[in-house]
Amino acid sequence: MTPHPRYPAVKLFKAPNGKSDRWYAGFHHQGKFVRKSTGSADFTEALQRASDWYEDRRYEIRNGKHVPPGGTRFSKLIEPTLEAMKWRNRSARYVKVTKALQAWLPDPQSHQA
Repeated sequence: MTPHPRYPAVKLFKAPNGKSDRWYAGFHHQGKFVRKSTGSADFTEALQRASDWYEDRRYEIRNGKHVPPGGTRFSKLIEPTLEAMKWRNRSARYVKVTKALQAWLPDPQSHQA
C-alpha cells in the first residue's frame, strides 16, 4: 500500500487478487476500512481521483452522512417504521408490510401482527 502524499491516512493499492490493473484508495474509519476503485490504471490520475473521493468522504463524515462499510442492516432501518405502524392500531398497512418483510428480517416473528 502506498500512502497518499497529501492525505497520509489514504492508502493506494492494486487489487490483491491481481485481476484488475486499476488503483484503489482506502482509509480506516470507525474500525472499518473504507475503499473504492479509482477507476484508473494511471497512478497520477488515481492520486487525483483518490483526493476527490477522500475529500467527499470527509465531508460526509463531518456532516453525519457517511454510511460505514457494511452499511446499516435493513432490519435496523425498518425497526422505527414498524414500531410507528404498530402503534397505529395494527393498521392494515402494518400487517401488509410486515408480511412482505418477513422473508427479509432476521427474526420475522418479532414483527408479526
